[in-house]
Amino acid sequence: MALEYIRTLHQLLSHINKCILTKDGEGLSRAFHLGAPQFSAPIAYSASEASGEREIRSDLNDKSWTDPVLTLWKAIGALGREENYIKVLDELSILLQQVLRGFMVWDAWALHVLYVVCKDLRRFALIVDRQLQKSGKKAERLEEAARAINKAFTLCITDRAPMEESRKWGSLCIAGILFKIYFKLNRLPLCKNLQRSMTVSDIPPLEYFPKAHVVTYRYYTGVLYFLNEEYRKSEEELMAALYQCHPESLRNQELILTYLIPTLLVTSHSRPKPALLSRFPNLERLYSPIATALRSGNLREYDLALVAGETEFITRRTYLTVERARVLAVRNLFRRTWLLSDTNTRLSIETFRVALQVSGISVDLEEVECMLANMIYKGYVKGYISQERSMVVLSAKEAFPSVVPGFP
Repeated sequence: MALEYIRTLHQLLSHINKCILTKDGEGLSRAFHLGAPQFSAPIAYSASEASGEREIRSDLNDKSWTDPVLTLWKAIGALGREENYIKVLDELSILLQQVLRGFMVWDAWALHVLYVVCKDLRRFALIVDRQLQKSGKKAERLEEAARAINKAFTLCITDRAPMEESRKWGSLCIAGILFKIYFKLNRLPLCKNLQRSMTVSDIPPLEYFPKAHVVTYRYYTGVLYFLNEEYRKSEEELMAALYQCHPESLRNQELILTYLIPTLLVTSHSRPKPALLSRFPNLERLYSPIATALRSGNLREYDLALVAGETEFITRRTYLTVERARVLAVRNLFRRTWLLSDTNTRLSIETFRVALQVSGISVDLEEVECMLANMIYKGYVKGYISQERSMVVLSAKEAFPSVVPGFP
């Protein structure tokens, strides 16, 4: 029976019995998901809590599932009849403990139930915390949920059963849920602990896990590397997440690109293409002016774009990385200056100072000399500075080497 046609407790129990008998983990997980259509109204009124408990105890075939289903029924009542989210959250906390105990006798096929209970626990913890904040109370339910879900992660990652029946297959999904919570709570050190546990544990290669779990895990791992300024590792993880992301999951693609775009600005000096940005209006608004300023070497426009997007860049923790890419705009401005001088190999430092001034940046000669020295050191310019004559002597061949293929 399809879940959307379940309207009574009897029908729900029939579905659960069938899924347990056939070891249909996904089907059973849909019965436990409090966001599923069948919990929107009718089933919550199909029986009282007391009569429902009697029916569950008598009609459920596998008695190891009795306590979890009883708790699920209480959560359904709190959600459908009372709309009491605090009570729903309390029941979900109890339900997770019961599911964890159930794995003393259940096999790994039941992991899908663990997934949905952890996801619902996180979701309702967020709802309850928002309610508590509005009423001026301390919001700590998400932290409590994190501690409970961490026990689920430990249950999975430490399993010693043979790999074909191991709970380790649940590690990636639970890790993804914890990453979301830790980022929300701004507890990044806990993310690193989680990442370390995954690295040292003997889990199967990522390509054998469901793509949805892999994309979530690699995205958060890439963001962690990004925040730690390990941009090469960040690029590898975020690229992998983007390639494996479902083509229609535009929201997930946008989240990945939020960090991948500034990462590529630093690692390979690649500008986002207009065709890519056009698919994501928020990213286009932020990065289209940046890309245009980089291409033209317009420092003033780059700085204005940085100021315009400052709040969002800071919120997304990408400001410092985007600011670091400003050196590419300086490099392109100096290159245009060189082209306008008929590619002369000897240019005064004053020439570059004037170019910066025309671009709206007022600096003295010493600062310009420092900028040029930095360019030469990083390989953006080939040549040397003659301090005696206050000029730059450029290489006759590739005075401004292409930093990446296709980059002017």
